[in-house]
Amino acid sequence: MSALTRFLRVLPRSLFLGIVIYLPGEAGILLRRWYYGRRLRRCGKNFTVMPGVHIGGAQFIEVGDDVTIRENVILQAGLADARTEKREVVKLGNYENREQGVIIVRDHARIAFGAIVLGYGGVSIGEKCGVGPYSILLSETFHYK
Repeated sequence: MSALTRFLRVLPRSLFLGIVIYLPGEAGILLRRWYYGRRLRRCGKNFTVMPGVHIGGAQFIEVGDDVTIRENVILQAGLADARTEKREVVKLGNYENREQGVIIVRDHARIAFGAIVLGYGGVSIGEKCGVGPYSILLSETFHYK
């Protein structure tokens, strides 16, 4: 398959995804609520996602009621493939009540603009909690084998 053929094949989905991520205003909020509501593991009522938010591993993300995610946030969840993983997994603390790879954002929580949440080890943001602007939440290790 030529590069042009492949490009033309993926273009419609890429354009649609660009509209979902970057469409401003109320129409964009409603579109993102519909789009992510069908893809997230759990999606509560009145979920608001502002423009520029990138969500990876949506099937590993749970969102409660009245949650707002502000502009340019990155949420990345899921499990790394153990066969190709080059990092050594180091578990610190108690993982009994936390599922690895899952991000949970509980009711009435807010994630401010520019924040990064990498939930490969599991992240839980509590009810009525806020994540500050440009914060970085990591639940993984960067120790290489």
